[in-house]
Amino acid sequence: MMDTLSVALDYLRRGWSIIPIKTGTKKPSLKTWKQYQSTRPTEAQVRKWFVKGQHGIGIICGAVSGSLTVIDFDEAELYQRWKADHPDLAAALPTVQTGRGFHVYAVTDETKTLTLDGIDIKASGYVVAPPSVHTSGTIYRWTTPPNGQQLPKIDLESLNLPQDATRHHYDTTKTPQRLHRTPHNRLGVVVGGGDGGVVAAAIRETLPTEPGQRNNRLFLLAARLKAIYNTPEEARPAVEKWHKAAQPIIRTKDFEPTWFDFVAAWGRVKFPSGSGVLGQAVMTARQRIDEGRGIKQADFESDSIKLLLEVLFELALQSPDGTFFMSSRKAGSIIGYSRETARNILSVFCDRGYIEKVQTDRNQREAQTYKWTAADDEEIPF
Repeated sequence: MMDTLSVALDYLRRGWSIIPIKTGTKKPSLKTWKQYQSTRPTEAQVRKWFVKGQHGIGIICGAVSGSLTVIDFDEAELYQRWKADHPDLAAALPTVQTGRGFHVYAVTDETKTLTLDGIDIKASGYVVAPPSVHTSGTIYRWTTPPNGQQLPKIDLESLNLPQDATRHHYDTTKTPQRLHRTPHNRLGVVVGGGDGGVVAAAIRETLPTEPGQRNNRLFLLAARLKAIYNTPEEARPAVEKWHKAAQPIIRTKDFEPTWFDFVAAWGRVKFPSGSGVLGQAVMTARQRIDEGRGIKQADFESDSIKLLLEVLFELALQSPDGTFFMSSRKAGSIIGYSRETARNILSVFCDRGYIEKVQTDRNQREAQTYKWTAADDEEIPF
């Protein structure tokens, strides 16, 4: 296995800002890593972090690392299809195999992270790098190592991404806008009623694992497919495949009840999967609760209140210092409550010490920046 300290020092000498990552996770080992978004650590700091080899390595994207941008393919199949269509570009760009997909490294003029279906173009934040251990237990490894000190500089248009996609930034302060869709996903994989990688992944990753999960998993499926199709009718072939694959688990044998429940779930989905940070947080929160991994679940009886708390926790996890933006109107839209009721729920969360108000948006009296403060959760990195 590669010596972590030597690799970390190599990354630093390449001009990359790095941070230590908790082994087997994607969470920083530091209480806060905000300063390293603008200033690279010293060699002495890096030696102190990695001398015992007990941490993974995170590389911060953006200007501090020489305008480093990492194209994050969530699924290996997405990358392989893109590679087949762009063999010269794929061969020229340093590439890492992760536990599930691939990271492609380059230099771009982009300054914000962009999100597509199944792909993140990370020009901010950080990525976990070799030889770190993935949450699945596999080791991040270079399939195409970086040669020399300078990474290739590319124009995002060379990746053949639609114009609207290159403008779709993560922004938790605005309601996510759905991208214009065609019968192909963002990498040219045909999904219109076929077995495209994105649709197949949506079916596979939302299947129930035990009885009693059917309705919640149908909601997750609807959120995934709503990011691909314009109407539930277009998604019906995929729902039929999901129903057939779920047969060993679910008690509903006829397809019609599943279809009716899927259509109802489609109408409830406000944030299609891949529609932005908030949409992703809602999806992750629902799945974590469904798998029995939700936090503070014994503190409330209402499933909606449990969901909102889990969403806030997920938003905090996505921030380097645990802060996140939330308005009472947006909180209400997540759980189907009025703005006034959502405001009261957020106040209860503050009173109980889960979150605290950090800043109020002067232009919107209801808008607040909060910080997660329930420090007894081991997963929280700040």
